[in-house]
Amino acid sequence: MVIPTEWFFWFVTLIAIIYTVAVRFIQRKFVDKDKQKGINKKLSENTKKYTEAMKKDNKREVERLQKEQGIIMKEFQGVMFSQFKIMGIVLVFFFGFMWIVNSVDPTVADDQSIIFNDDGLECDETAGDNRFTACFNIQDGNPGPWVVHATAFKDGANLGENATFFYFKEVLPQELYLQKKGNEPSITTNKNLYEENEQVIITVVPPGDATRVEGTVNKGTWFYVDLPFTIPFLNIQRIHQAYWWFIFLSIVFGITVSVLMGIVEKSIGKKGDKNAETKR
Repeated sequence: MVIPTEWFFWFVTLIAIIYTVAVRFIQRKFVDKDKQKGINKKLSENTKKYTEAMKKDNKREVERLQKEQGIIMKEFQGVMFSQFKIMGIVLVFFFGFMWIVNSVDPTVADDQSIIFNDDGLECDETAGDNRFTACFNIQDGNPGPWVVHATAFKDGANLGENATFFYFKEVLPQELYLQKKGNEPSITTNKNLYEENEQVIITVVPPGDATRVEGTVNKGTWFYVDLPFTIPFLNIQRIHQAYWWFIFLSIVFGITVSVLMGIVEKSIGKKGDKNAETKR
C-alpha cells in the first residue's frame, strides 16, 4: 500500500497525533503518579529527618530512618522497574508507527535500486580497480535534482555511505538531504545534466577493502517540509524524510499535550482546594 503523494503529509501528521495520544493513554493507564508522588514525599521527609537526627547525633533514630529509607527505596525501585516496562511498550509503538510511515511513503516507492560492479563489464571500464560502476538509461521521473545514494559493504558489514545528485531536464537548485555515514565512499556521475533516454554512469570508489556496493536513485521525488521558523540551536528550517517529520511532530505534540494536561490538572487541583476550604 502506498499513500498518494498529495495526502502523505497529512497522513504522517495524523499518524503522529495517533501515536502521541496512544503514548499518553499508556502512560496514564499504567503509571501511578499518586504513588510516585507519595514515594517522593516519603523520601524527602525521611531525608529531612535523617539530617536532623545526624545533627543531634541521635544514633538510634539514624538507624531507624536508615531502615525506613531501605523500605522506601524498594518501593521506589518497583515503580522505576514498572516505568522501564512502559518505556519498552512505548518503544515498540514508536518503531511500529515508524514502520507504517516508511512502508507507505510514496516518495520512496519509485526509487530505483542499482548494483555497482567492478568486473570490467558493461559500463565498468577495468575489472578489479576498486572503481565500482553502475549505469542506466534515464526515461521518466520529475525534472530537477535526482539524489543517488551508495552504500559500501565488506561481506555483510556496512563500511560507509555517501550521496550525490544530478539534474534531469532542468537545473532546479534545491536544498537536498545527502545522507552520509562511516567511511564515506567517493561517488560521481559522468554528467551534471541529463535529458530523456541519456545514459547515466555512476562511479563509486569505496574504502579499499569493500566487496560490494549497492545504491538507489530517487527519481526526483523526496519528502520535505519547510517550517515557518528555524529550530533554535539546530539551525534547521527544512525537515527532510518522512520519519524525521514524524519524530518532530511526536515531540511537539507530546510537549503540547503534557503542558495542556498540566494546566488542566493544576486547575482541577485549585478547584478542589477551594471546595475543601468552602466545606470547612
